[in-house]
Amino acid sequence: MDLQSLSLTGAVRDAPLLVGDWPGVPAFDRAVLCQMPDGVTLNLDQRMGHIYEQALAVLIEASPDLFLTASHIQIYDADNRTLGEVDFLIHDQARDTHIHLELAVKFYLAHERDGKWRFPGPNASDSFGRKINHMRDHQLSLCQRPEAKKLLQERYDIDVIEARHLITGCLFDPIGRGDVPVPSHLSPSAMRGKWLYREQFKTYFGQVEAVHILPKPFWLVPFLSETAPLFDPTPVQLLLEERQCVMFAIEGYAEKFFLVPDAWPD
Repeated sequence: MDLQSLSLTGAVRDAPLLVGDWPGVPAFDRAVLCQMPDGVTLNLDQRMGHIYEQALAVLIEASPDLFLTASHIQIYDADNRTLGEVDFLIHDQARDTHIHLELAVKFYLAHERDGKWRFPGPNASDSFGRKINHMRDHQLSLCQRPEAKKLLQERYDIDVIEARHLITGCLFDPIGRGDVPVPSHLSPSAMRGKWLYREQFKTYFGQVEAVHILPKPFWLVPFLSETAPLFDPTPVQLLLEERQCVMFAIEGYAEKFFLVPDAWPD
């Protein structure tokens, strides 16, 4: 079986939630998802978010309890302007319930400046708070808009629908800091890692000669003995020549790391 596809679908199914239940919008129950079927290969020649959407679609379609009614449904207003997109429309056949499911795989780095903590992404224009607010206030309420209700009823004969989210990923703390606050809505079981500036690497890992750089599509995949063959060892010198944020793992360390440019997040 394709180890790359197997590891990606496994991460979607098993990775700890970054965000847990919200009032009125629980996290999607992944207990109904099965193993990836034999013979399925994901298309890795696409953006990370699309890869994980495909992985989740494969698992939904393989579940005897779920039916994937539609995905990537565009919602328009009366003037044909896009209001948003519904990631997945699912029929939970065991409960005879329709579900609007939104998926997000996100990574954020806790950063302190002048006594204030922020939680930007590797691309500092993104942030944990901004993504959470957009997911809660816009994406997950999309099917409650009159335009969406009309489309769901006319196209799929759906009158009642439940919203669910599946937000996984990791929050990275600055290396050497033990006073990082927990942002609102972060799941207690969320994955945590460490991030460091390029200039800090030799201070903390001076004896390390090689690391395993994790390509972006595999950021959610755990670095374990069974997944280690996916990531060739890279000499530290090549890691330090990177000019963008890079996720890497070190053999013998349970957590992952982000190496960021010395000027990040500016």
